[in-house]
Amino acid sequence: MQLFIRLIFRKQILNIALISAALPLSGCMMIGPDYEPLHPPTPDAWTQSLGNELSEQGHSNPFWWQLFKDPKLNLLIETIEAGNLDLKTAVARIEEARLQTAISRGEKLPNLAATGGAFETRSSEETTPQLPPGLERKDSLFNLGATVSWELDFWGRIRRSVESSEAAYEKVIEDYRDARVILFANVASTYMDIRSLQSRVRLATANVELQKETLDITRHRNSAGLVPDLDVYQAELNLGSTRASIPSLRSQLTQTINILSTLSGQAPGALDEMLQAEAPIPTPPEEFETGLPVDLLRNRPDIRSAERALASQHARIGLTKAQLYPTFTLPGSFILEAPNSGDLLDGDALRYSFGPSLRWNIFSAGRIRNAMRVEESRTEQAVLQYEKTVLTALQEVENAMISIVEERLRTDALNDAAEAAAKSVEMVDKLYRSGLTDFQNVLDMQRALTAQQDALATSQGQLSKNCILLFRALGGGWQSDETSAPTPMK
Repeated sequence: MQLFIRLIFRKQILNIALISAALPLSGCMMIGPDYEPLHPPTPDAWTQSLGNELSEQGHSNPFWWQLFKDPKLNLLIETIEAGNLDLKTAVARIEEARLQTAISRGEKLPNLAATGGAFETRSSEETTPQLPPGLERKDSLFNLGATVSWELDFWGRIRRSVESSEAAYEKVIEDYRDARVILFANVASTYMDIRSLQSRVRLATANVELQKETLDITRHRNSAGLVPDLDVYQAELNLGSTRASIPSLRSQLTQTINILSTLSGQAPGALDEMLQAEAPIPTPPEEFETGLPVDLLRNRPDIRSAERALASQHARIGLTKAQLYPTFTLPGSFILEAPNSGDLLDGDALRYSFGPSLRWNIFSAGRIRNAMRVEESRTEQAVLQYEKTVLTALQEVENAMISIVEERLRTDALNDAAEAAAKSVEMVDKLYRSGLTDFQNVLDMQRALTAQQDALATSQGQLSKNCILLFRALGGGWQSDETSAPTPMK
């Protein structure tokens, strides 16, 4: 060991000086443009007339589903969050990206490999019938040592690679958060469909009972010769039509519940016990906050994901450009070699090589420059994709806002129409029993009642779904897991 140290200091003074000079340089030069975050223009305010129920003050509630005040919905979100396979896949992608970043970081360190071997050789008597004096036909060789190779990052190739990997890692985290936003919105929207379908089945069943009663009355009046057979046939037609709508609604209801079972990572039917019992359609909040358009850049994971994708791609320009310059490496090997294993620790058994090396792709400049242009083109595409993502987000919020306002007006109108239809049915039934109106008025009013009640239940569900679309468009939901979500490596 003392011999090894003495040789290093005597014969490799120049190499040590080169290393000392190279290390500071390897950390100060960065080829390629540095990334600067974009600041896309956003409107100062939303263009839609929001009304009193929507406020631009504050920010969207990260636990927005709790605003519906439905314990079943809250439990459903928790259940599906724990078992959803898409979220688990997104977490696995985060781990993959984290390991890829660790691999990129590892390029900064020397590559050290241990070597060793024990060999026995014998020369052929056919090719070498006579050996020179002092040589034996059989020979043994033992060696033990290490080889090292260290790329000096003069031009920042490795640092650009790490920069790109870290941004890609952060992008995957944002993709995970975006998956949460989409999942929670899909779960809540599907839940609204379930409650709306249950309401429609209940209303259709009630109208079937009403029309059965009307059919019985019509038959009695027909038997007494007070009304023609046509009235009976029309009553049967009306009843059959309403009955026929129920199986289709029940089928949709079962299929919709099965969707949530799959989202929870379970087989169809797993959530039947939780959801089969009818419950009212959750009422959307009368007031909730939307924030300002500029808040979307911070609140929407898909926008942040697109920005991180741009940052990752931008770093690849410098990563590619660094190939135009020479690569400096510090290779070395230190081997203990002897014919007998017992002599390996002898100072005379040391064999080593050590010194800087250079590799330069002199005749590949044209190929590398074209590769740079490819990366620049991809970066421009990433810029455009980022800007498109921002515009799409603004559009989704605006569309959700106007949908809420207009659907609320539609729901109010349908509610008035359904109430008027119910009163009309009650009045026309009394008139018909008294013989003061014909059966056609009874049919018209019953059909109107069935249609208006079904449309009202559908509209009530759609209004809640439009509110969910707004919460999704605002990027609400990912923050609920902010404390436990994976964070970028430092």
